[in-house]
Amino acid sequence: MLKDLNNLKKEAETNIDKNFGKELTFTKENRLSLIKEYNNYFSPKWSAQLIDSSICIQSKDNLIAYLPFQWFGIIHSCNDFINALFEYVPHVDLLKDHVNSEELIRDLPKIDWTSSLSVENKEKINNFIDHTFPDSQSDKDNFSAFLNGTSWLDKKNENELTGKKLIRQPVDYISSAILIKSKLINDSSGKISQFIDLYINSKVVKNIIEELCFSDVALSEPTGKKGDNIIYYGAPGTGKSHTIDKEVEEENTVRTVFHAETTNSDFMGCLKPVMDCETIKYEFRPGPFTNAVINAIKDPGNHYWLVIEEINRAPAAAVFGEIFQLLDREPDTGKSRYSITLSDIDMQTYIKNNSEITLENGKLQLPGNLTLLATMNSSDQAVMPLDTAFKRRWQFRYIPLDFDLCPIGDLQFPDANGTTMEVSWKNFAVTINAILTEQGIPEDRHFGPFFLSENEISDNKKETMTGKLFMYLWDDVLRHGMKETVFNSDIKTYGQLIRYFDDKKTFSDDFYQKLELLTPHQAEVSEETETHDYEKSSDPS
Repeated sequence: MLKDLNNLKKEAETNIDKNFGKELTFTKENRLSLIKEYNNYFSPKWSAQLIDSSICIQSKDNLIAYLPFQWFGIIHSCNDFINALFEYVPHVDLLKDHVNSEELIRDLPKIDWTSSLSVENKEKINNFIDHTFPDSQSDKDNFSAFLNGTSWLDKKNENELTGKKLIRQPVDYISSAILIKSKLINDSSGKISQFIDLYINSKVVKNIIEELCFSDVALSEPTGKKGDNIIYYGAPGTGKSHTIDKEVEEENTVRTVFHAETTNSDFMGCLKPVMDCETIKYEFRPGPFTNAVINAIKDPGNHYWLVIEEINRAPAAAVFGEIFQLLDREPDTGKSRYSITLSDIDMQTYIKNNSEITLENGKLQLPGNLTLLATMNSSDQAVMPLDTAFKRRWQFRYIPLDFDLCPIGDLQFPDANGTTMEVSWKNFAVTINAILTEQGIPEDRHFGPFFLSENEISDNKKETMTGKLFMYLWDDVLRHGMKETVFNSDIKTYGQLIRYFDDKKTFSDDFYQKLELLTPHQAEVSEETETHDYEKSSDPS
């Protein structure tokens, strides 16, 4: 049964308008399959090679055309329209044999053919229609409208249609209808018909298009997000890494951690020995930077991230080396404002082989869909300072102390009388931070809300206090004096601090006073209370 082309034409127009600006993305395997199918189908008349996201073809006369893969998006948008048009093709071929008149077929489709053709020609066509569709009035009407042309082509003027006549090959007159709907200014010498031909005749191509183009992923909206360079900083435990986790999509993220021994070759990649059977050969092994760049280049329809934890634990400017120039971004696109010529030829080759992008003169730019995110804690003793030129190319976002959300649990330690007391982690940290603030100690050395996890609070309270909290305060925050502002002034060594923690006053009077303001009704757990509670629970009454 022939379909009504009027409705399908309108549907194709709507789809094309809806998909305008969307990007159709093919994997490397897809592109290789398409170029193979193209060569199998059109060789030797045309020879073709793959160039990025296009097929470059050359005729025997050395004429060249470029066929962009984005045209498959047009084919997708007109899928139902194209399929319906091809259902008319066998009937058109039969009509040509029936009327046996090249002159008549050269005149079709023709507006109002029922009134403008000669009586003889009209009779030939009507006889054909009646004989071909004896039991379906809708098929008769639809085929008659097809010969009229206005159901699938547009009017050039009152008496003339756009598009090609039925005397041409089916793929040619069908392609002309698609070009009209798609509003393409130039289809590289009419070669969109070759893509349509492949779509109709190659199961491999049809499967690729249907699998990719009919999914929501293939025709992807522009990400709307521009590449940026951002460093999150703040006190330990403020949730810098957690903030990044909420911003990125993990499947599109490459992660690395800088440390004192991190080098430029670790970050970028370098030649490394690999075993090949019983011999050793050298291959370029990419670093996290190269992997992130390739991922973003290969998939421009999605956004990608390179996350660097503890960026200032290594000499960051030296680790980035020549590529730190790429961190200057264009404000409108997020691409690198400048390019750099990669000195590593092996890296150039690796990028070309794994992204199908040839770097012109070896010059690299960061793509606009790649964002670099990093964390740093400037209070650490072993960190490296960031030089001014490097810092200028980053945005810095401070993560403040916020105890509205923090791990829940209580810590146990001696009160001023040496009796064990329980205090929430939140109140303990807020009290310590208040003392550090009074002493003018920078906030990036304070306790962040996530300095401790809930497991650390609940599993072994003593080791958490002595082995983590006390060590951080004693060795890092108060190492140059002012220990008595937090701890009992009688405590002179770290070992003495650990011994006091068992049953003696451990903290300063100021600490207990400030803590009392936060927890005025905090219950104390003494031996007497514990015994009393035990006796009550044992009373049969």
